[in-house]
This record gives sequence, structure tokens and C-alpha cells, in this order.
Amino acid sequence: MRNRFSPETNFYIVIWVILLLIPAFAELYDYLVNITDHFDWRGLFLVYIRFLPFLFLFLLCKLVLEPKLFFKQKQPAFFIISFLAAVVMLLISGYFIPPRNNRSRIFVEQNSNTYFPNQSTDIQLIDEGPVDNRKNVRSLNFKSYLRGPFFPRLLMALLMNGSSLACAALFRSSKDKLMLKEQQAAQLQSELTHLKYQINPHFFMNTLNNIHALVDIDSELAKQAIIELSHLMRYILYDSDHPFVPMRRELDFIRQCISIIRLRCDKSVSLTFTEPEANTPGLDAYIPPLLLVPFIGNAFKHGISYREPSYIDVNIAIEGRKLHFHCANSNHSSNTMPKQQGGIGLDNVRKRLEFIYPGSYTLDIVPTEKDFTVDLVLPLTSTPQNSQTPSNP
Repeated sequence: MRNRFSPETNFYIVIWVILLLIPAFAELYDYLVNITDHFDWRGLFLVYIRFLPFLFLFLLCKLVLEPKLFFKQKQPAFFIISFLAAVVMLLISGYFIPPRNNRSRIFVEQNSNTYFPNQSTDIQLIDEGPVDNRKNVRSLNFKSYLRGPFFPRLLMALLMNGSSLACAALFRSSKDKLMLKEQQAAQLQSELTHLKYQINPHFFMNTLNNIHALVDIDSELAKQAIIELSHLMRYILYDSDHPFVPMRRELDFIRQCISIIRLRCDKSVSLTFTEPEANTPGLDAYIPPLLLVPFIGNAFKHGISYREPSYIDVNIAIEGRKLHFHCANSNHSSNTMPKQQGGIGLDNVRKRLEFIYPGSYTLDIVPTEKDFTVDLVLPLTSTPQNSQTPSNP
């Protein structure tokens, strides 16, 4: 059965159960080792009666004063009311709760009315039995209580409230930190999703531009490219919503992307694509979807020229549990650091990598006047990390 109490409530329950069991075990121990000739049930009951003021004060602070005052930025009122409540409760309990023994020891000096608690002579033992004597005995017991156990019990009550408050603050701090982490994770996931959906339309825009260029050159190739594009759209619609996808499926997607884009390339473009063999163990790992596509799209956009020799070299390798991605292309852009239109591109890829692999990846981008090189190394995860394994519709 699922526990309906919070960890803080469970902690308090355990502490109070231990406190309530200690007198019972002490009484049982005295009986077993023959310190007492019988198990004093009445005395044990009176001990538990004396626990009641502390239990009431604990519940008052925990259920009322702490949530209504202390954690509502009313600390002075909390300390004043908790102190007064402790004084009142202990005074009431000292007057009405009888002592543990059945006879009240009242020390009275016969020659004066002065009270001597350490005097061993001239002692009267007044039985609580007669009804007309009980009121006087209770009054004398209360005076003895004020001069003796009251202040230690008050100190115990204040220490109990302070310890309870410290525990509540500790549990609340842990809970606030957990909530803050959950909010940060949700915010990061939202930003990550936003970045991914920024990349997807840009990729389709580039692909449609490539198909548009093919329509006037070769209509059959354009039709084939449209069919390939439909497969890519299916992957993006049904698979890329998952945080992680199998490496094999991502490689299939990259292969289809390259096959579409290379349709518009002529013989002057040297295109090389190297991927892991089918039996490579790392292909069973998972990778974020569409993570490598911006690099490849950037290479085709800025690495192809119909007036100068061009080359594109894409190499994907798996070594152990790490993915090594290398992409090099000729740089025909007017800038040495090309960016995709609309501010989308390499900057967003860096953000996405930092969200998913903070401090555990390496990305080296080397732009020159003639070449542009990207080297990426990131760890592969063996589980989809809270995502369902994607499947084709």
C-alpha cells in the first residue's frame, strides 16, 4: 500500500513512537531484573499522561503556529504565542495531573510555615484518599511543582518546539530545492523543444529549395525527392517528439537527408558519407533526434558551388560508448563563420547540446576561408531516458 504521509510526517511519527516506548521498556526492564516486584501499570499511565502537554504543544506548533505564523513571515508572533502556550499548558498540567506515587510527600517545619524540600525530619505523609484533603494536597503539590519540575519541563517544551521548527525548516528547504529543480528541468525541456522545432522548419525549407531547383532540371528526380521527403516528414512527426531515439533510426534519417540533397549535386561536387557498420554494438544506443542534421544542412548550404570545385565529407563513427561526428566542407560563404538564415543554426545546436549533455561533450568548429570543419564527440546513452521507444506508425 502506498504511504499517504509525507517524509516529514513519517519522521515525526517515528520519533514520537520511540519516545512513548521508552517508559514502557524501562518499566519492563525494572520488572524483569527484579527492581520492582510488579509491573506498575498505574505509574506508566501517569507517565503517558505527563506526555500529553508536550504532545499538544507539538501538534499546536506543527499544525497551526508554524504554517500560519512562522512560514507566513510572522516570526515574532510565532515565538510569543508558542512560549505563552507552553507556559499555560504546563501550569494546567501541573495543577490537574496527579503525581506518580499514591502518597504526596509534603515537608513542613512544625515551628514555622517555611517549606524545606531537603529536610528529612518532621515529615507528615498526607494520604490523598480522603475527599476533604485532596484540594489542599493538590494545592501543595502545585506549589511544589512550581518550585521544582516546572522550569525544567518548560525548558524541555521550548527545546522541543525549537527542534520541531528546525526539522520543519530543513524538510521545507529540501522540498523547495526539489521543486526548483523540477521547474528548471521543465523550463529546460520547454526551451529544448522550442529549439528542436526551430530546426525542423528550417530543414524543410532547405529541402524544398533543393526540390524546387530539381523541378526544371529533372522532374523524375524531383518526384523521387518528394517521396523521400515524405519519409523524412513521417520520421519528424512521429519519432522526433521523443527525447531520445535509437541510433540506427537516426542514421537512416541522415542517410535519407543526404540522398535527397545530393540529387541536386553535379559531378563537380565530391560527396563522401561514412557510417558505422550494421553490426556495430553502439548502434543499439540512443541519441537525441535531429541533433546532427543542422551540421549536415549547413555543409550542403555553404559547401556547394557550381563555379568552383566543392567537397563535403561526413563521417559518423562509434567508439565504445561515444559518438564521433566529423563534417568537413569547402567554404564558399562570404563569411568565415557561416550561419543559417533567421539566426537558427550552430548557436541553437550549441544550446541544445548544453541542455542535454552539460559538460560531457566536445564540439570543435574550425572555419577558414576555404574550409569549414566540425568535430563533435558526445556520450551515447543505453536507455531512452524516460522516453518510449519510437515506432513507425
